[in-house]
Amino acid sequence: RLRDFMLASTDLMGSVATFVAPIANASLALPPVKAVMDCTLGVDKHRTFPKYSSQKFVTWFRKHARKAQDAFPKKVSYFHGCYANYNFPQLAKDFVTVMNAVGYGVNLLEDEKCCGVALISNGFKKRATKQAKTNLAALREAVGRGEPVLTTSSTCTFTIRDEYAHMLGLDNSDVRDSVMLAVRFLFNLV
Repeated sequence: RLRDFMLASTDLMGSVATFVAPIANASLALPPVKAVMDCTLGVDKHRTFPKYSSQKFVTWFRKHARKAQDAFPKKVSYFHGCYANYNFPQLAKDFVTVMNAVGYGVNLLEDEKCCGVALISNGFKKRATKQAKTNLAALREAVGRGEPVLTTSSTCTFTIRDEYAHMLGLDNSDVRDSVMLAVRFLFNLV
C-alpha cells in the first residue's frame, strides 16, 4: 500500500522532506493534512511527526568536519541512521564532537542505507535485504580497517546486529560484534 511504501522509504522521504523542510514540517502539523492522512493513508490524525532538518547530517559533515578527522590516529566508523541524518542532525554533530574529545576521528560508512527496520516492519523484505547487503559491505570495509562501527540509534544497532540474521537470513557474524551503541563504546573507554 502507499502508506506502507511511504513509511518504509525513509531515505527517499527524508531526502525529499529535507529539501523542503519548512514546508513539510508546517504541512504535517496542519489538522486538515492530518485528517486527510488519517482517512487516506491510515496514519492516525493524532500522530505527531518528527520535524525534518533543512540540512542533512552528511552534508554538514562533508562541509565542516570531514577534513578535521584526519588529524586523529584512532578512528571509528559512524552508522548515523535516518533519524540523525534527516531529522536530528545535532545528535550526529554532538557524536562527532564527543568522539573527537576522547581522541577518535570519525569516518562515515561508504554508501550507507537505512538500516531497514521500516522496510522489515512494513513487509518489504526484498528491499530490506538489498539495503542490508549494501550496509554489510560498508561495515565489512570499516571493520577491515580495524574501526568499530558506532551508532546513536538503538533501533539501527539491534536491526544490524540481530534482524539481519534472524529476519533477513544474512550472515553478519563477521561484523556483528563490531557494531555497538556509542554509549557502550564510551562506557568501555571509561
